[in-house]
Amino acid sequence: MKKTIKENFRVEVIPDEGHHAYEGLMGQCEDIRRQIKRHIDGYEDIRIEWDTKVICEFCGSVWEEEWDTELPFCCEKAQEEFKATREKK
Repeated sequence: MKKTIKENFRVEVIPDEGHHAYEGLMGQCEDIRRQIKRHIDGYEDIRIEWDTKVICEFCGSVWEEEWDTELPFCCEKAQEEFKATREKK
């Protein structure tokens, strides 16, 4: 079955007058955001963002499906689970 994971965690600061964005890990993003708000002037906004992709929980490959059947391409185990789920409906 497919699952969605978050990756490429970062803190993005939208500067007021030419300040540079800071990149960090998700575990530290909120602390960094608070520290920036407490210590730094000259920013317009601070937000925590991340990239998301869908992967197979069995093999870890990027999730791809046949457009007409939604059958996964990645591995046999995902295909077997997909077919078993369809048979139950």
